[in-house]
Amino acid sequence: MSTMITLCHGTTNTRAHEIIQNGFDEIRIPRIDQVMLGKSKRRPGSLGYGLYGFQDDAGLATKFINKFTQNGMIVQFQVCLEFACVLNFVDSLTDMQLFSQWQADDRRQRLFKGLKQQYQNKVSQAELDGAMIEIYIVELLRHRLVERIDAVCSATHTVLANQPNSQRLPNGIEYAIRSNNRIQRMTIQIVKHGG
Repeated sequence: MSTMITLCHGTTNTRAHEIIQNGFDEIRIPRIDQVMLGKSKRRPGSLGYGLYGFQDDAGLATKFINKFTQNGMIVQFQVCLEFACVLNFVDSLTDMQLFSQWQADDRRQRLFKGLKQQYQNKVSQAELDGAMIEIYIVELLRHRLVERIDAVCSATHTVLANQPNSQRLPNGIEYAIRSNNRIQRMTIQIVKHGG
């Protein structure tokens, strides 16, 4: 069963117009050995690698991009996702429990110790969590527990201006889209300017 999700992505003015003209850049997921060794050119986001967007929330995307630039824009787009191909940390208790069990397995503690030397969970981005999610996805695929993972979603606490950093209550739902094939190209539009 599939569903259409609307996402809002905060970006610069220049980049927003490039996206409207050409679509999003190809989403590239680094090889897992590069992730495990901390050798990837990019750091993983809190949900791993992918194109990030807030579900149905241009306001949160605006507040996010305004942390980096006052000339930001919000690009809205739709993705078609099959429930079975989403690692869902919002409302799939099964996904949450299986990930938790995977993390708690004693056989992975040495791996996690090595990851902790390469990555950190910071207030603004939990790159250690993102690296763990990448390894988890590879194991799901290797053991043929899933056909593919097109997206990861989670309730998010996005740090905003004028909010205490200690606040950890979610303020939105965030997706990391892992495949351009899920993006409905004709739905890409600028919905509002940041600021």
